[in-house]
Amino acid sequence: MVSEPIAVEVLLSSGEALLSENATEAFDLLHQALQLARTEDDLSHQLSVLQVLGRAYQQTDQVEAAIATLEQAVAIALATADLYALYQCHRQLAHLHKATHNFKAALHHLEAAESAREETFQVQAHPWFRLIATSPLGFSAHSSAGGDGLLGTIQEHFHSLFNSIPIGLYRARPDGALLEANPALIQLLGFPDWETFIRTPGADRYMSSVVQQTKQCSLDADGVLRNCEVHLRRHDGLFIWVRLHTRLVYQKDGLPLYYEGAMEDISETKAVQQVLEELATLDSLTHIFNRRHFLDLAQRELARSVRFQRPLALVMLDIDHFKAVNDVYGHLTGDDVLKEIVFRLQTNLRKSDILARFGGEEFILLMPETTEKEAFEGAERLRCLIADSPYKSLQGCIALTISLGVTSCSIAQSATPYLDDLIRQADQALYQAKHQGRNQTQIYRPLDTEHLQLG
Repeated sequence: MVSEPIAVEVLLSSGEALLSENATEAFDLLHQALQLARTEDDLSHQLSVLQVLGRAYQQTDQVEAAIATLEQAVAIALATADLYALYQCHRQLAHLHKATHNFKAALHHLEAAESAREETFQVQAHPWFRLIATSPLGFSAHSSAGGDGLLGTIQEHFHSLFNSIPIGLYRARPDGALLEANPALIQLLGFPDWETFIRTPGADRYMSSVVQQTKQCSLDADGVLRNCEVHLRRHDGLFIWVRLHTRLVYQKDGLPLYYEGAMEDISETKAVQQVLEELATLDSLTHIFNRRHFLDLAQRELARSVRFQRPLALVMLDIDHFKAVNDVYGHLTGDDVLKEIVFRLQTNLRKSDILARFGGEEFILLMPETTEKEAFEGAERLRCLIADSPYKSLQGCIALTISLGVTSCSIAQSATPYLDDLIRQADQALYQAKHQGRNQTQIYRPLDTEHLQLG
């Protein structure tokens, strides 16, 4: 059974129109529309209303309600195989999750949106794209549909679809000069419309840069370039990331004739990916490398040291009596102490040194091109830097000290060291520094030799 379209649509349009003036009444109308569509079991109208409701909740800063509503819309879009609605819902959910700093969920929805988009807009798989591209009308944004009979109807249909689709479609000469493009492509390049584009001197250079980058990618066996990501400078000066699906059309003599394809702005996806990469590599409190990423970097640096027979040192350091700081001053002050310690350390290290939070109040430092003696001197300098300046908190000055353990691998070593062994050695030296009274630096010595205290 299908509901009366006018009834649902009237409630829907009335609710949208009232939203900026009377949100309470607007939401009442939208919920009435949703209830009517559900009563009549009309999935198509339920989907439309849920999408509008989601946007309305977003506009009124009701983020949780917007997410819940759009999740319902996603379920219906999946059930009805409405790929374009699915694409829109996932994009909207990505915006919402990004706004709440839930970057993992944002990336999930961006990827889901991309999957829906690819299924809907695979250039090489769409007969309508080839029909438009090869029809007498061409497929430019400034063409006018026309024709008689069935052909005219088909041309009008595809011309309308071409101009309304949210993916940039184009045909360009091998030098990058645009031959034809839809409005989405022109706007992607930073122009309001085709007329402004053709009136702007040198406008073709924006698409030319894309074509030049495209030439650096490889076409597949079918002569199609898929999922090529390039950096694009728009007319307004903004740099964006775009993803291309394109193919090169050849003349009968085998010479290139033109490129035709699709282009989509993926800047948001790139931004979220960058944030996720940072979250995966940085400690969330101190913003230095976390343990996992440090191990990756250190393993590569150790391999380089062994290969080129260069010295390398590793330092473990721990804040003395840090538990007492948390117990007396509170965990928020303890967090501030950790950040202060990191700030002091970072401002006194070389660019080549790799500092990371190893766990709790324990940090680890890799020092390339550094001998044991140099590492000890550097560690002592850091120790004095912390001990000589108490931390000034809102509750008063807090005396801070650190203990450090140093180990190294040298050119003279016959066996290739393992990173785990170096960490274990530095940790043993740190334990010795703690055991002998804290606020000092110890160098690792093998178990059959007494630890040597140099400071």
